[in-house]
Amino acid sequence: MGIFTSKRGLRANQIERVGGWPIQITEFSLVKDHEFRAVRFPEIYLVQQGHFLFASDSTESALRERSAILVHPGEKHSVLRPENVKLLRVRFMPEFLTPDYSLTVGVDAVLSLFLDQSWFRVPRRDRTHLFSVRKSRFEEVENELLYLKRRLQDPGHNRVVLRVALLKVLQLFADEFFAFWREKDGIRATEGVRWILDRV
Repeated sequence: MGIFTSKRGLRANQIERVGGWPIQITEFSLVKDHEFRAVRFPEIYLVQQGHFLFASDSTESALRERSAILVHPGEKHSVLRPENVKLLRVRFMPEFLTPDYSLTVGVDAVLSLFLDQSWFRVPRRDRTHLFSVRKSRFEEVENELLYLKRRLQDPGHNRVVLRVALLKVLQLFADEFFAFWREKDGIRATEGVRWILDRV
């Protein structure tokens, strides 16, 4: 049974992890301030419920349901003053997606958003990105994350299926990121991205 079946009377933060490396899904139920330590891998959060103040070394903002957070490696961050907050986090090793790391260099969209600052340590000022997921796409993003979680719970899970599921999650988040910041309905995958998907 999941830890979020009964929120009433919850007095402490609860955390449930599924999977390990190269992919891990974590569910957070937060009622008190919580600090997330800096790690060496990219992390993407989906706010399923509630509202809170998000604080990191580079940004501070009030977030609520349907918000997304992309945290690049090395960035410590905190959830402050949470009100019945539920978060889903996916953490992954970028090298799991393709054995040829040079494929991701120079890709303009989709995967480069999540890979270049993490695996390649490309220096940039923005270490954390906050954006909203469109209401029309929120359920799809959430369902794909939960599907990935179910695959990780299966002891006989197939690594190829996990790769495809993770790629789909990354593409959905990337579409929402570009739609939020560039006011586009979507983005066209480049040749590099299509090549990676064909290899997978």
